[in-house]
Amino acid sequence: FLAENELVITQEMRSHFNQLFNRLSPIEQQIVLKLSQFEQPLSRETLRESVELSSTDLINGLQSLQ
Repeated sequence: FLAENELVITQEMRSHFNQLFNRLSPIEQQIVLKLSQFEQPLSRETLRESVELSSTDLINGLQSLQ
């Protein structure tokens, strides 16, 4: 299934993802949403430039998401 170009997400999976996302802090949510917009890996510096967070909030948010 990994070779497929399409990913099927069931309603149960969607519900679970929503529950997980809603448990994140607003800063963590902002980071995850921004990361989801990029198709390639990006550097911390590129991420910092693309979010409206202080460096401290970004670092704390990334550490919390680990």
